[in-house]
This record gives sequence, C-alpha cells and structure tokens, in this order.
Amino acid sequence: MMIRIKKILFILISVCIVSTALAQDSYATLSMKVLLKNKKDKQYAWESDSNSTYITYFGKINTDTGKQYKIIIIKNVWGPNKHTYGSIWVYDTSNSYIGRYVLGDAYDLPIKIRKNKLIFSTQGKDCAKLIYAKIDFHQGIPKNIFIPACEGMGDIYQFSKD
Repeated sequence: MMIRIKKILFILISVCIVSTALAQDSYATLSMKVLLKNKKDKQYAWESDSNSTYITYFGKINTDTGKQYKIIIIKNVWGPNKHTYGSIWVYDTSNSYIGRYVLGDAYDLPIKIRKNKLIFSTQGKDCAKLIYAKIDFHQGIPKNIFIPACEGMGDIYQFSKD
C-alpha cells in the first residue's frame, strides 16, 4: 500500500514539474512572437479551456551605462475562480532572454514606463488611497523590487535568470 502511494505521489509531482516547464517554454515562445511584432503597449491574448494568457511588449528601458532592455509583461488568468499572476520578462536588444520577476498577482504588474523606470500603482486593489511606485533601472536590472500594496504594505520580488 505504501509503495503504491509513493508511486502515485511521484507521478503527480512529475506531471506538475513537466507542465510547469512546458508552460514556461510556451511563455517564452509567445513572448518572442510579441517581441518580433515590435508593437509597444499592444496586448496579445491566448486562451484555452480555463486559462488565458495576455502578453504585452511594454517598451525599452535604458541604463546610465548605455545598456538597453526590452520589457515584456505577462498576465495569466486561470481556473474557474479566475486567479491571476503576472511576470515581468527582461530581454536585451537582440531579443535574448535575460531574466524575469514572477509576481504574486497580476494587479502587481507595472502600468507604464516613464524616464527609464517601471511605474506601479495600487489601482485595482482594495486600498483606501492610490499609491504609486517607481522602479529605477538607471544602474541596471534591480536584483529585488518592492511593489506597494495598501497602507505601506507590499511585496518584494527577486530577479531570476532561470
């Protein structure tokens, strides 16, 4: 009985790992399609049974050292309750993937790029007051970013190269 449970658990974990890897690969493929279209602020949508993916080429950010990065925003809506998550993907000028920030919620995605900064807002969240935050790329890609939530709270997200 215990061996059967271990086999079932192993199979379930394997399926989860493979499906996560396939989803990440499909995001990379879809992101490349969006990058090649080179249409800033245009959102593209892909939908399946209970999953919707929205990808936007957000624009370019320049650093003080002369490097330039392209920013892709990915919003995913899934499940019967329409859960969301978002991510910010960073590419170089040759459209080579550099890394990403995986956010907890699509409401944490930036709303625009201004003066080489990603601008975030609490708009859409249930907050008493609207809060804006700016993430500066002047010195390069930040290792961590802080996205504000309501009343001084927020989340820190780490840049990942995987």
